[in-house]
Amino acid sequence: MDHSLQVALLAGEFASVFGGSSSSAEINRRCGLALGLLHDAGKADEAFQRYIMGKSGYKPELSSSPRHPHAADGALLACKCYGNVGALLAPCIFGHHGGLPNLGEMSIALKEMYETRNVSIADNSFKALLPADLRGIAKCVEPGDLQLWVRMMFSALVDADRLDTEKFMSPRLSQARGNGRSMRDLLPRLERYLDTLHRSAAASELNKVREEVQYRCREAASLPQGFYSLTVPTGGGKTLASLLWAMTHAVRHGLDRIIIAIPYTSIIVQTAAILRGIFGDENVLEHHSSVHWDDADDDCDETKRWRMAAENWDAPIIVTTNVQLFESLFSNRPGRCRKLHRIARSVIILDEAQMLPLDFMQPIVDVLKSLQRSFSVSVMLTTASQPAIAGVKSHAPSTPGAVLDGIGTVHEVMPDPEGLSLSLRRAEIKMMDGLCSYNDIAGMMCKSDRALCIVNTRKSAKVTFEALPDKNGAFHLSRMMCPAHISKRIGEIREALRHDAGHVRVVSTQLIEAGVDIDFPEVFREKAGLDSIVQAAGRCNREGRLPSGTTWVFETPESRVMGVIGYGINTLMRLDKDSDWLSPTVINDYFTKLYSSYGCFDKMNIGKMLSIAGKSFTPRYKDAAECFKLIDDTTVSVVVNYEDSMELIESLKSDGPSPALLRRLNNYGVGIPQNIFKALRDEALAEQVVDGVWVIPDRAQYDEQLGLLTDNHWLDEIAII
Repeated sequence: MDHSLQVALLAGEFASVFGGSSSSAEINRRCGLALGLLHDAGKADEAFQRYIMGKSGYKPELSSSPRHPHAADGALLACKCYGNVGALLAPCIFGHHGGLPNLGEMSIALKEMYETRNVSIADNSFKALLPADLRGIAKCVEPGDLQLWVRMMFSALVDADRLDTEKFMSPRLSQARGNGRSMRDLLPRLERYLDTLHRSAAASELNKVREEVQYRCREAASLPQGFYSLTVPTGGGKTLASLLWAMTHAVRHGLDRIIIAIPYTSIIVQTAAILRGIFGDENVLEHHSSVHWDDADDDCDETKRWRMAAENWDAPIIVTTNVQLFESLFSNRPGRCRKLHRIARSVIILDEAQMLPLDFMQPIVDVLKSLQRSFSVSVMLTTASQPAIAGVKSHAPSTPGAVLDGIGTVHEVMPDPEGLSLSLRRAEIKMMDGLCSYNDIAGMMCKSDRALCIVNTRKSAKVTFEALPDKNGAFHLSRMMCPAHISKRIGEIREALRHDAGHVRVVSTQLIEAGVDIDFPEVFREKAGLDSIVQAAGRCNREGRLPSGTTWVFETPESRVMGVIGYGINTLMRLDKDSDWLSPTVINDYFTKLYSSYGCFDKMNIGKMLSIAGKSFTPRYKDAAECFKLIDDTTVSVVVNYEDSMELIESLKSDGPSPALLRRLNNYGVGIPQNIFKALRDEALAEQVVDGVWVIPDRAQYDEQLGLLTDNHWLDEIAII
């Protein structure tokens, strides 16, 4: 009972921040209290007690599992105690170990239990702790946001349950949590840092523009909560300016947290390092997961350790990926949902917003609107090429999901994006005629001492890099390299660029074209969507050292790949070939054409799975979670042998998981296609060290230049007997 009471108090505290008024805070607090008290109530059942005595060894002859899980009994009690509101809380209790269910299936199971079992609360003192009245939810949450409210309540329960378990099992880990400072304490640190940058910066037009951007962000921060955009060309300082807006906005509105969502892990590493330098390690959490573990529905000690290791975002500044943020918001798994309640009363910065996936754009927009309406969240979209997500109709309206119901009103912070674009123009984009090969591009790169080439696929990056005749001063970047390797290589590239002597030639996939602050006089970009080309141009003459740099757009026979890149190329071809490619007007026209020609913005029909059908509230949480995958399920993450990764694996095997250990391991993961993974596994090159964690321990399979090698190097060895 003590555990349930502590969980209830925590869950009530977490849920009390949902909604925007004191009355809704109290109703949500009482709902959290009820969840905590009822979540383990099924354990009081006689059959479950016999099972516990048998499993513990106290009475081995009683080890058979109870017919009904204790969570199902708790869910049934919620329905009996609270009627319709209890039916909303029931899935949280039902799934607090196994995951949020499809509500239709859960209802059938509970109905069968109701007819065959007499579930009740016998302990009067326990019964007295339960809130008497939970009515009023309808006044706190709009009907369209109800499915998210259930998910957020689920998150509050899961985090409370795991934190109290951690307090008992790992007191040192428990004491290390929650040491971050408030937004009010952190804002002066950011202002001092920006002031130091300002005083040490040279007087230039570029720095004047950066100061103007910061001024506009500071002014806009006092406006009401809602959706904002910051359209600033690359080099305009939007990363720090958007953070200044977010932190000032958070202080103004009493918000607790800033969540920065970024498309690429390489940008996360760079951004998090800068923020840790400003605010200190304890205030910044870097969360990108290469090590995935799916919660098991049992209570063994090993399972509990993995549950406790799941991130709960209890830091004031979170730097994460789009994948981690949005897949968590649509997940049904306890480990992934644990952190969601921390999103309430926060500011979300979507960095490089144009990279949000079109196939899932509608559910992403829907969940952002729900967060803003019912959970006091403000959202800023930052990019040099804003997508047209205010709303657009497809040319194929008969297709389900072909009309994007957009965000609606978005407040642009900069008053004149077009003028700002012209004032920061430091490069021109030139479209090359005809087709060429990757060998041709490698040859063109060698005519320049400093050149960057960005291609569409990992294979193309490898082919182009290997075509460079001189590897001295040559660098390769792709996601076949682990995050630690990418970060190290980007640091080496920056260092090489600081020296005038020697050539620097870089071949990279898209990972370098957004948010990585490097500067080349000449850039080659394989044909793609205009947004990608604009981002690539942002690496060209970034600091304005030349009158103008050149970004060459080339096409090979392999350029027209399937999927979003192919759609982007086709849309690009519909624009006037003499367009001013860097103009915000042209970029907006590009996105409008792209969106209006796209077939569907909800390809998996997520909205229908989670909607209210008539008067029936039966969202299919499990089905939606299985369908909402921003990264194809055919990708498997493996830990590679680089730096101290194998020592970390040994620690994982001997000591079990911890949040700190998993954060460090995430720096050594590489995602590979399922067919390549199976080949490596079948050749005994990939091994599973603990459940769900795969490792390629052979150092020879990891190349210092190219990263993970997928060919079996042993087949090339000469065996001497």
